[in-house]
Amino acid sequence: MDAVPLVHSPAESEVVAMYVEEFTATGVLTADAAEDLAHTAGRFTSRITVTCNGHSVHAPVLPVCWDQLRVRNGSTVSVTAERGYRPPDDEDRMALRAFVRRFQVLTAVGPVRFALSGGSSARRVRRRPW
Repeated sequence: MDAVPLVHSPAESEVVAMYVEEFTATGVLTADAAEDLAHTAGRFTSRITVTCNGHSVHAPVLPVCWDQLRVRNGSTVSVTAERGYRPPDDEDRMALRAFVRRFQVLTAVGPVRFALSGGSSARRVRRRPW
């Protein structure tokens, strides 16, 4: 019986989609934040990789080697997502969006503001202090 490879390498004719987002960190990546980010990445089948200061780390091992990235205020961080399959391509986009937003929240020095979704139907709500 022939052995079946456990790892699939794409053939030259296969196209592998990869989604990338690059942003500037507004704070420091900590051990607690790395643990939280690994948990966030674990919700998806996409392969998520974080790159900063010339080093790359896969999200599942971020709690072990987060300090290698040396993420500081002003650092350029690049996050990629690829090979998600629930459903293909859609999961990569969702995983990238969720991971990057969580990363920005966890490393933010001040309040983080995201664009409102919903286009023209989105509205701002003010709460009265009483």
